[in-house]
Amino acid sequence: KGATFTFTMADVEVVLPSEETQKTSLDMVDFSFINAKGGAVIVIDADAKVRSVVRNSFLESSLKVFSFDNPRDAIEELKTTKVDMILIDIDILTSDENAVSKILKRISHAPVVTLTDKRLKDIEFSPSGAQVIGHLRKPLVQSELFKISLQVLNS
Repeated sequence: KGATFTFTMADVEVVLPSEETQKTSLDMVDFSFINAKGGAVIVIDADAKVRSVVRNSFLESSLKVFSFDNPRDAIEELKTTKVDMILIDIDILTSDENAVSKILKRISHAPVVTLTDKRLKDIEFSPSGAQVIGHLRKPLVQSELFKISLQVLNS
């Protein structure tokens, strides 16, 4: 009880936060430690609360955050803007036989982190799609967002 378990599978990290982590995560993270000077993150999710958590989390960092509720507008932004990480709802990424995933791979080399409230074993990713390097569970926990952001953006 109260433990946090981390599983690593073939370069994809899935983190399931404990209830205690969720309650204390706001006090424990400082996004200004993320060193991607002049970098950018894009979040694509229909849920305004998820987009808000991401935007508010990066307020203290030097990163720009682009926020979209649909993939079409995000793809238009990605055509002209280089981003360092893409956070995307797993349903959007895998919709239409992974069409969004394939487009993202074609227009951006940024690592992709999915946002999900589903079991991952029920999801099929296209091998010709975007490079998914991790997953975050919804509701989004700020400390877990920090952990994966630090790993991706400071490497």
